[in-house]
Amino acid sequence: MFCVIRFVIDDGTVTPGFYEVDKPAEVMVYVYDANGAKVATLSEGQVDPGSYLLSWNGTDDKGNNLDDGEYSYVVVADYGDGYEEVESYLSGTVDAVSYQNGKGYLVVSGVLVDPDNVTTVSSSSSSSSNDSTSILEYLGTTVSSNYPIVYKKDGEVQGEALSFNLTAASDVTVTIYNADDEKVSTIEISAEDTAAGENSVTWDGLTSDGYPSSDGLYYYKVTADTGTASTAISGEVSAIVSVNGTQYLEIGDTGRLVSVSSITSVK
Repeated sequence: MFCVIRFVIDDGTVTPGFYEVDKPAEVMVYVYDANGAKVATLSEGQVDPGSYLLSWNGTDDKGNNLDDGEYSYVVVADYGDGYEEVESYLSGTVDAVSYQNGKGYLVVSGVLVDPDNVTTVSSSSSSSSNDSTSILEYLGTTVSSNYPIVYKKDGEVQGEALSFNLTAASDVTVTIYNADDEKVSTIEISAEDTAAGENSVTWDGLTSDGYPSSDGLYYYKVTADTGTASTAISGEVSAIVSVNGTQYLEIGDTGRLVSVSSITSVK
């Protein structure tokens, strides 16, 4: 297990950080230089329970590019009673050793970890006989799935429009279902509004009767009158999101979630 507390800037490139919260929170991140001076403040906004990769562009609060080196960070979360520091621990397999600015770091789920911050080490032979990949190890990887999940939270459909691919322009029906496989809404799209390749449609979160649907998880199917349609999604895992006690992978900034069991490939 590793305590992740720093970014590394090497030749202008910034390694990602990591944090996790166990309940909804407003999250802020403070970045410090080697002298302990605060150089940047990052606002992560309101986040759901889960594990997140932390991105920083390597600039200070005035937009100036900072020098190569190590920068520590502190994550604070407001769960409703004021901000408190969050200690985040990353658990996973060491994929490689990377040298940045002449120093060796362990690479775990795409995050650089200082060996001095290792808190627990176990060999693969002592791991669970399950041998399944820890969900945290998907962070930073590129996964594919044929079943993107739509997340509606606080009355809003999260992320971008619903995407799908067509082999040819066609009249299309997009059907949205809830987690109980009940049809919630149907969207009809004419062929003149589609094209071969990637397409998208916006769902307003309403049922076919015009009523707001409940918060929760949804999925959608696309049928085409001409050719075939696919809802397959592929992208980098940017976060682990917990919904009703189950963890899902969040794909980039699309807002789409993917269950581990539906993954078709990992890179």
